[in-house]
Amino acid sequence: MRLIKKLVCKNLKLNKKRTIVTVIGIILSVALLSALSTMVFSFQKSLVAYQKQKAGDFHVAYMGVDQDELKDFDNNRSIEGYFTMSELGYARLDESKNEYKPYCRVVATDENGFEHSKFQLLEGCLPKSEDEVVIPRHLKTNGRVDYKVGDTLTLDLGYRVASESGEKLRPDMSYVADSEEIANPTEKTYKIVGIIERPFFGIEPYECPAYTFMTYSQDKNGDLSVYTRLNKQGMRNSNEVIAGIIGVDDKLFAKVCDEGVDVSEEDLAEYEKQMSQAKYNIYVNSWLISYERVWPIDSMFLALFIIALIVALIIILTSVYCIKNSFDISITEKIRQYGMLSSIGATKKQIKKSVHTEAGIMGLIGIPVGIICGLFAAFVLINVSNVLLKESLNFQLVFYPSFVAILVATLLGIVTIYFSAAGSARKASKVSPMEAIRNQNEITLNAKSIRIPKYIGKIWGIGGVISYKNIKRNRRKYRTTVVSIVICTVTFIVISYFMSMAMDLVSASYTDDKYNVSFGLYLSEGTEFDLKQIEDLENVNEYSITKSNHMNAEDYEFTKEYAKYWKQMGVEGENPNLVVVSLDEDSFKRYAKECNVMNPDGKIILVNDCILTWDENGKSKTGEIATYKYNQGDTIKFYDTDDTNAKFDENDELIEDSVDKIEFQATISAVTGVRPMGFKSAKETNYLVMSDKTAKEMNIRYLNGYDFYFVSDNADKLQDDLDVIIQNIKDDNASYSIYNRDKNAREEKSLFLLLEIFAYGLIAVIALIGITNIINTLNTSMELRSREFATLRSVGMTDAQFKKMVRLESLFTSAKSLIIGITIGMLISFGINRLECTYDTVVKFRPPVLAAIISVAVVMILIYAIIRSSMMRINCKNIIETIKNENL
Repeated sequence: MRLIKKLVCKNLKLNKKRTIVTVIGIILSVALLSALSTMVFSFQKSLVAYQKQKAGDFHVAYMGVDQDELKDFDNNRSIEGYFTMSELGYARLDESKNEYKPYCRVVATDENGFEHSKFQLLEGCLPKSEDEVVIPRHLKTNGRVDYKVGDTLTLDLGYRVASESGEKLRPDMSYVADSEEIANPTEKTYKIVGIIERPFFGIEPYECPAYTFMTYSQDKNGDLSVYTRLNKQGMRNSNEVIAGIIGVDDKLFAKVCDEGVDVSEEDLAEYEKQMSQAKYNIYVNSWLISYERVWPIDSMFLALFIIALIVALIIILTSVYCIKNSFDISITEKIRQYGMLSSIGATKKQIKKSVHTEAGIMGLIGIPVGIICGLFAAFVLINVSNVLLKESLNFQLVFYPSFVAILVATLLGIVTIYFSAAGSARKASKVSPMEAIRNQNEITLNAKSIRIPKYIGKIWGIGGVISYKNIKRNRRKYRTTVVSIVICTVTFIVISYFMSMAMDLVSASYTDDKYNVSFGLYLSEGTEFDLKQIEDLENVNEYSITKSNHMNAEDYEFTKEYAKYWKQMGVEGENPNLVVVSLDEDSFKRYAKECNVMNPDGKIILVNDCILTWDENGKSKTGEIATYKYNQGDTIKFYDTDDTNAKFDENDELIEDSVDKIEFQATISAVTGVRPMGFKSAKETNYLVMSDKTAKEMNIRYLNGYDFYFVSDNADKLQDDLDVIIQNIKDDNASYSIYNRDKNAREEKSLFLLLEIFAYGLIAVIALIGITNIINTLNTSMELRSREFATLRSVGMTDAQFKKMVRLESLFTSAKSLIIGITIGMLISFGINRLECTYDTVVKFRPPVLAAIISVAVVMILIYAIIRSSMMRINCKNIIETIKNENL
C-alpha cells in the first residue's frame, strides 16, 4: 500500500496541469459552499440589524407599568433585559398644521433606553439632562412646525383625558376634537439639542395625535413603558411568555397570533374581551423575534434556508461532475497504467484506494484554501456593498463568519470530493489488464458509427467530416463535455428564474415605489397653474406630472380568471375600475421605455394586470390576474359621464338617462403589468396610460388639478419649496396635499437592495460554478487530447484544417448542449412556477429569456477563448515529445 501511495504522489507531480486543474476545482467548490453558508448567516444577521434600526432593539413593549411592578420583569426567567420610558405628558402645539396631530408628547428615558431605541440622529446630539429634548423630523415634514436645534420651548405639560369621563387616553387613541382636553398642565422649559427620525411604532403609534419629544431622565416615575428583550427560550415560547405577563389565556393568545391558524368568531370575541381586561397594553416587535429565534424558524428564513440548501445541492452536483470530469479523463488517459498495475498483482481494492488517496491528497490542499477563499469572498462582497451602497442601504450589512457555516462547508466539501472520486475509482478497479494495455474500450468502430451524413461534407468540407467522426468515435469524452455544459446552462437558467420569481413574490406583497415626495394640487375651475414652477425646482432627480380620471370600459370581455374572481366577490356584472392617466411628455417616454414601447409618440398603454386575493378550493391565494381580453393592436372603448345637465325625480334620485355619455376609443399599443410612478400601491385598478399631448388630441376631460411625484435627494428642502409655490397660488378654494415619504422610501429601498444583493449574489455564485465547470472540462479535455492532436498533425494535417476541425467540433458540441440545456431549463422553470402556484401565491410565468441569452453568449465566448488559448499552447509543443509523453 505504501508503494501505491508513492505512485499516487509521483503521478500527481508528473501530471501537474491536471492536478492543478482538479485542485482548483475543489478550491472553487469549497469556496462557493463556504461563501454561500457565510452569506446565509450574514444575511440573517443583516436583517436583524435592519429590524433593530427600524423598530428598536427589543422584543415586547408593555405600556402602563407601575414602578413597583418592575420587579416582576426582573424576576422573569424568560426576559434577558429591558429598558424603560416614562410619559411626562402632552402639550398643545398651536403651530401644527396637521389637524389630527395637535399635540407634542414628552417621553423620558436613560442611557440604556437611548442605546436600545436605535434612534436615527439626523442633527445635533441626544439629550443628557432633564432640560434637553430631541424632536422628530416629521414635526416639520408632517406638522410643518419648523423648530431648530438650539431653540427653547416652554410647554404646558399635562395628561390627555376624555372631556366627559376624565378617563386617561392612551397614545394609540386618535384625536377627537371637542371630546378631549389636557388635564393638570404644568409649565416646563426644554432646549432642543437634536433632531431624530420618527420614533418607531412602539413609541409613537400611527394613530397617536402627538409628535414625540424625547428627553433624559434616570427616574422611573409616572406612566412607564417597559421594553423587554427575551432570551432564546423566551423567543421560542414568546406567545406563552407575553400571555403570562399580561394575564390572558396563553393558548387563545397563541392561536390568534398564529397567522397560519383560522380563528373562529367566538375565539376572536373572547380574545378581544380578554385583551380589553389585560394587565398591560402591548406592542410586539414580531419581525425581530422571527429573525432572532433559532426555533421555530420564521417562514422567511425557512424559505431562505431551503433556497440555500437547493443552491448547495446544485453546487455539490455540479462540482461533483466538474471534479469527476478531471478524474474520469485522467483515468481514461492512465488506463494503460492501471492495466499494468493490475497485471503485476494490484487488487481492485488497491487500485480503488489509489484513486481515493489521490482525491484525499488534493482535498487536504483544496478544502482549507477553499474555506479561506470563501470567507474572504463573502467579506469582500459585504464590505464592498457597504461602501458602494452606504447611502442607499441606511444600515451596515453584517459579516458573520459562523463556525456552523465553516463546518457545513467542510463537510459538504468532503462529500463533494468523495462522490467525485467514487465513480472514477470503481471504473479504474474494473479495468482488465489486456483491455487496458491495448486500450480498445475507448474507441469502438462499426459501420453505423462511421456513417457520415452527406450534408456535413458539403457544408463544412473535410474539416467537418473529421470533426463529426471524432465526436462519433469519442462518444464518452464528448458526452462528458456536453453534459457538463447542459448542467451549467440548466442550473443558471433555473436559479435565475427562481430568484426572479422570489423577487416577484416579495413585490406582490410589498410595494416598491421609488418616489419620496408626492404633491396633489386641486384648483378652482379657470385657475391656471404654471408647470414651469415644477420644472424649475431644485433637488429633484426625477419627477412625474400626472392627471387622472375614473372612467368606464364598454364592449369589453373579461378573462376567465377575472370573471371567476368578480363572481366570488359578489359583484358580477359590475364595471371594474378603469383610470385614464396622462403623463407629461418626459415621464411618458420613461414609462414607455420601461414597458418596452419604442417611438412612444401617440402610443396608449393598457395596464391590464391586477394583484388580487381570491378563494380557490377553500384556500386563499394572491397573484396577478389579467382583467380584460385585450391584446396589442386591439381597440378599447371607454366613456366618461357629464352630469352638468342631470335631472332628478320626485324622490331626489338621479335620472340616469339625463346624464350625458362621452365616448372614446383608442388603439392599444402595449398591454403590461407595469404601473406608472405613484400608482403602484393601487393594485386592484386598471390604467390606460398616455401622454398629455395624446389626451388633449382625444379631448379627454380631467379635473382642474395635478398629482406630482418626485424623486429627490433632499425631500425636506423640496417640501419647503412646494410650500412656497402653494403660498403663491391665488385661489382661495384651492386644496393640496403633500406627503413626504422619504423615510419609508429609504426603508423600502434598503430592504429591496438587501434582497437583491443576496439574490444576485447567489446567481453570481451559480454563474461562477458554471463557468468554472466549463473551463475545467474543456481545458482538461483539450490538454489530455494533446497526443491525439499531435498525431493528426504528424500525418500532414495543416494548421488551417486543424483549426477548422476543432472549431467545428466546438460548434457541434456547444449547439447540442445549448439546445438541450435551454429547453430543459425552460421546462424546469415552468414546473417551478406551476408548483408555486399550488400554494398561496400565484405568479405569472415569464420565461427567463435573458438568462438563456446570457447562457448562449457565455458558452460561445468561453468555448472560443478556451480553444484559442489551448490551440496556441498545443502548437508551441514538439510533436514527437507530445506523442511520447503520457504525463500531461
